[in-house]
Amino acid sequence: SVAVDGKEIARESKKVGLRNIRVVKEKDEKGESFYFEVNGQPLFAKGANYIPSDALLPNVTPQRYERMFEDMKAANMNMVRVWGGGVYEDDKFYEEADEKGILVWQDFMFACQAYPFFDEAFLANVKKEIEYNIRRLRHHASLALWCGNNEIETMAMGWLNFPKYIKWTEKFFHNILPEEVRKFDEDTPFIPGSPCGTGHMK
Repeated sequence: SVAVDGKEIARESKKVGLRNIRVVKEKDEKGESFYFEVNGQPLFAKGANYIPSDALLPNVTPQRYERMFEDMKAANMNMVRVWGGGVYEDDKFYEEADEKGILVWQDFMFACQAYPFFDEAFLANVKKEIEYNIRRLRHHASLALWCGNNEIETMAMGWLNFPKYIKWTEKFFHNILPEEVRKFDEDTPFIPGSPCGTGHMK
């Protein structure tokens, strides 16, 4: 709550959960590991890639979210990926994930496309989008990972006639975006994209 001169002018209440989540990326005999660890325990991630469940978003009712997460539990899932080609989901989605114990791999909404990050106005707008959604979602116990994009790095290999896009794709997902994420969420793991290489696109 916020009070001015003894009078409350604003109040907000949120459910939170306390846990520790990290992505374990360590060199091994096959290259590098990639798995989640929750409260110090390795997790075998079982789940699915989630796209918007209706072309008309207002059709997705709270009851549909509840049923969907019940189905996830029944299928023994413990993680769901919000795909970068869809939308940042409704608050109800993340509330259900919290309550049902389903971790969320959250893509930023960039997928399969070259974006003009070199355009100052576009980049400024993107930064506002990032800040808004991180502030909205960062308190959820289910939030396990911020992922920069879906499949852009692999597609960038084919943009031979667009070197400016290649340069700025690398710059944005490997430098600008992680810095923006850490401004507003210092705890949740971040990866530049899925799949993702070393950040040296040639």
